[in-house]
Amino acid sequence: MNDFNQPPIPDPFQQQPVPQLASRDWKSAPPIVKGWAYPLTWLGIIVLPLIIIAALAGFGENQSAIERFVAVGLYSVLLIVDIWLNRALKKGTSAAWTVQLIISILALCGFPVGTLIHGYILSQWFKPETKAWFGVQ
Repeated sequence: MNDFNQPPIPDPFQQQPVPQLASRDWKSAPPIVKGWAYPLTWLGIIVLPLIIIAALAGFGENQSAIERFVAVGLYSVLLIVDIWLNRALKKGTSAAWTVQLIISILALCGFPVGTLIHGYILSQWFKPETKAWFGVQ
């Protein structure tokens, strides 16, 4: 008799249960994490020190010392975030989901390669299994 109270179409605003995974081990990580997000952190860990060295060496000949200092500081912060994100993605830390989201949104400005790569990451980042692995609701 309760069936008369049920709508014929499910309510789109009703919270759907998020699938919970048994553990956050690396073997059960979603493909977008293992195949794209994690390897990109290694690329940053390799490339950013080279950029820092180039900024220190003054490859931008028209840069003042203050501009070099700001550039080195910015790239150093990015390197630290990249190293942290590398470890956090591997562990499935919930904060890593948010940090990767922010980095991917900012990296969309890196036209055309950054836009393609991070657009793909963002398209997969909101899938229930990805959010569940990070423990994000």
